[in-house]
Amino acid sequence: MDIRTKLIFACVAISLASMLFMGVMLQHTSSDMVRDLTARKLDALASARLEDIQIIRQAWREQAFLVTSRTALRELVSRYPVDPEGAGPLVQRILDDARSSVTIFRRLAAFDRNGALVAASGDAQPAPAIQEELADAELEVTGFVLGPDSGFDAVAHAPLDLGKERIGQLEAVVDTQRILDITQNYRGLGETGEMYLVAELVPDEFTVLHPLRGSDSDERLSVPRDSATEIMLAAVSGADETLRGIVDYRGERVWAATRKLPNLPVAIVVKIDEHEELESQRELRSRFLRVLQSVAALAILGGALLGTWLARPIRKLRDTIERIRGGERSLRAEVTGEDEVSFLAESFNELMDERDGDKAP
Repeated sequence: MDIRTKLIFACVAISLASMLFMGVMLQHTSSDMVRDLTARKLDALASARLEDIQIIRQAWREQAFLVTSRTALRELVSRYPVDPEGAGPLVQRILDDARSSVTIFRRLAAFDRNGALVAASGDAQPAPAIQEELADAELEVTGFVLGPDSGFDAVAHAPLDLGKERIGQLEAVVDTQRILDITQNYRGLGETGEMYLVAELVPDEFTVLHPLRGSDSDERLSVPRDSATEIMLAAVSGADETLRGIVDYRGERVWAATRKLPNLPVAIVVKIDEHEELESQRELRSRFLRVLQSVAALAILGGALLGTWLARPIRKLRDTIERIRGGERSLRAEVTGEDEVSFLAESFNELMDERDGDKAP
C-alpha cells in the first residue's frame, strides 16, 4: 500500500471517527433538549389554559354579582317564607329579566334560607340543592351537569344576604361554551395532541366532560378509578406535574401536563403523542446521516488530493533514484523546501556526492 492510499484511509478514518463521536454526543444532547422543550411547552400550555379558565370563572362571578346585588331580589327572597304567593312571582320576574340580560346563564334559581325553591328561570334542570358553605358574595362552581349533546354546564351557587343575615342562595347553571372553545383549541399540539377536562362527578369514576380528539366516538369517556390511566389519576388527585412516556386511554405513549382547577373536582390535561414529538429528533438524526455521508465523500476526495500532493516529491525522489540506478550518475534529487522530504533528498544528494568522490582516482 503506497503512502497516498494510506493518507486517504487516514483522512477518511479520522473524519468518520470524529463525525461518529459528534453524532453520539448530538443524539444525547438533542434527545434531552427535545424532552425538556416538550415538557416546558406542555407545562406552559396547561398553565395558560388554567389561567384562561380562571378568567372565565371570574367573569361568571361578576355577572352573578349583578343578579345577587339586586336589593329587590334579596328582600323578596327574605319575605318568601311568610308570603310565598306574593314574593314568588316577583322573584320569577326578576330572574327572567336577569337571564335575558346575561346570556351565559342557562338557568337561574333562588332558594330561601330553608332551602325551598322560590323561583327558577331557564330550561336547564339540574337537581336543586342548597349549599351549606359558600364564600361571601362569591359565585362558586359546585359541580357539573352533562348535557345531552357534547357539551356540559357548570352548576354554581352564590349567597343571598340581606344586611348581615344569610336569607338564601342563588343557583346558576352556566353555559361553558367558552371553556369548550379553550379545550378544543389544539394550537401548538401538532396532529395528535389534545386537551381535555376530567372530573370525578361520582365517587370512584372519572369522566371526561367533552368528546376527545383522539377518540373514534363522540361519546364522553367515563372509566372507573381502578381502570383509569395514570394521567387521569394524577390530574384528579391535584398533582400539577409533567408526565413522560406514559400510556393514555388509546394505549399510546404520550407526554402530558396536568393542572387542577382550584376548589373544583376537575382538572385540565394537555398531552401529545411521544412518537410525534420525537419526530424532530428522528429528522435531526436523518439529516446528520446525510451530512456524515457528504463528509465521508469529501474526506475520500480530500484524502486523494492531499495524498497526491504529499506523495509527489517522494515519487520524484524515487524516479531520480531509478534513473541514477539506470546509469545517470550525475543526476541529483531536486530540493524544493525545508520539509522532511527535502531533507531526505538533500541527504541523498550528499550521499551520492560522497560516493562519487570515493570512486574518483
